[in-house]
Amino acid sequence: MSVLIVPCFVRTKWDIGCLQRLLISVQKQTKPFDKVYVVDDASPYSYTLPFDFVEHIRLSVNGGPARARNIGIDKALALNAQYLLFTDHDCILDKQWNEQMTLVLTQAKYGAVGGITYSWGKTLLDYYHDINGTLSGKWLLPEKKELWYMPSLNSSVLMKSSQPQLAKMLIYAYDFGVNIK
Repeated sequence: MSVLIVPCFVRTKWDIGCLQRLLISVQKQTKPFDKVYVVDDASPYSYTLPFDFVEHIRLSVNGGPARARNIGIDKALALNAQYLLFTDHDCILDKQWNEQMTLVLTQAKYGAVGGITYSWGKTLLDYYHDINGTLSGKWLLPEKKELWYMPSLNSSVLMKSSQPQLAKMLIYAYDFGVNIK
């Protein structure tokens, strides 16, 4: 079972457009997700989602993206999900994203994987991110044998019954949270 977890904090109509664009790309997956959680982190902007495949969870108090992800993780673990996939509300998924991410986790000896992320825009900042890999993680140089960090906007975790807290530790390590349950 693959579960997609999307934390979001919607401030404007632009954010809603991004979220809807993401969810359209979710609908186009060659391997559909078994469950999709959009975890709204107490957004100040009111909105509804016209997608029946999404469970929209609205938090009453803003706790940051790590807390929002962990709410989704708790729900996914309650379903005994095998694959937890994470992206951000302003991303667009390649149509084979779920298929490829879960395939790598199934066939390789990795507990977590991340994909390449490209900027959607054409600004100098977008170009900087594409060239320097800031959206795709950073490798320790010069051998590139270890990934220094992997952004949560494009990652997945293989859950095993012996490691139910692994996903939370990975997310909190990325977001530098302090309230690990």
